[in-house]
Amino acid sequence: MDSDYEEMGSLDDLPVNVKVFNDTLIYLPYYVPPNLELTMTNQGMSLREWIRQLCSIPDKDIPYTAEIYLTAMTLDTRTLRNDFPKLEEVLIGFREDEEDESDNVNVRNVLREFLSNVQNVKLCDINFEKSRFIQHIGISSLKDLYFYDPINMNFDYLFTLNAESCTIETDQIPLRDLNRFFKLWMKGSNPKLKKLMISCDTEITPDWNVLLKGLRAEEAEAARSKKFFIINCRGIRAEIEVKHLGTSASVTFNVSKSYL
Repeated sequence: MDSDYEEMGSLDDLPVNVKVFNDTLIYLPYYVPPNLELTMTNQGMSLREWIRQLCSIPDKDIPYTAEIYLTAMTLDTRTLRNDFPKLEEVLIGFREDEEDESDNVNVRNVLREFLSNVQNVKLCDINFEKSRFIQHIGISSLKDLYFYDPINMNFDYLFTLNAESCTIETDQIPLRDLNRFFKLWMKGSNPKLKKLMISCDTEITPDWNVLLKGLRAEEAEAARSKKFFIINCRGIRAEIEVKHLGTSASVTFNVSKSYL
């Protein structure tokens, strides 16, 4: 950033300094992470040159991740792909109050540049009623799709899901929608899905009978949770684990790798 602590508007700008951390960094405005190791001068390099320099380090185990927050976005995302390597993960943080048309344009640009290569996508505070691109993410061939505090989430979205794993942290457990989802899975839908987890904060124990109605599930012994098994038309077995501990509840769906 510049000397007035404003966002940089171009990758060709010179940063005032470069902070080095010894672990994963999650950026929050005005927050100083505890794992700051040292602060260096800019070494005469622009932000674009720093990106290229760091990405030239020959370490195949480094997973490249980009975190993009719409409230602070000033850079032209269409130019980023030329400077970043293939990303493994993209996190997009939406406005908590209200999205506007510029948000949709920015996200569409980000997805156009990176979605074909990334394996994991994380979406924070996305509003399902205002985000017109959400279906494009769902049908993409992803390894993991993660939703944190989605707004007005339409759980019919699960029926077109093409990711191997999906995690949703939300304000409710959609028991009837999940019941319908499991019934469709038993008929052969969502063949790529390996894991689905939905969790929420609640002091009230959900009525798991609504979730399990008509599934002909086989119950198994489990500590601190309940586990059930269902089988689909291809003979593939899956485990449904339901849990309510204190102030949180969750449903976890794991598909077996083997056939019966």
